[in-house]
Amino acid sequence: MPVFSGGSGGFEILTVYTGGYLIGFLVAALIMDFCRKLGWNNLTTKILLAMFLGTVIILIFGYVQLSFFLGLEQAFLKGILPFLSGALIKIIVGSLPFIAINWWRKNK
Repeated sequence: MPVFSGGSGGFEILTVYTGGYLIGFLVAALIMDFCRKLGWNNLTTKILLAMFLGTVIILIFGYVQLSFFLGLEQAFLKGILPFLSGALIKIIVGSLPFIAINWWRKNK
């Protein structure tokens, strides 16, 4: 069943240059769920740390696989560096609902 962009699908899609990012998303989701079960969603610093950790996992998996196709330097320049500022913004914006909910729970 096609589930990826352009109607593609199958295991082969995970073996191309961007497959590491897709695998990284799965690993990051599992680890972030584990962090949630540890109660990390109740403390602002741990929320930010869990989101940072998830982002780093995705980027590392993507970088490793991309480096097989482009080499280490080009994989960093094309597969990590352009996404760092956006990743930081997503971490901050993504943590705001959790921070707001925790603040509301403490002050209701």
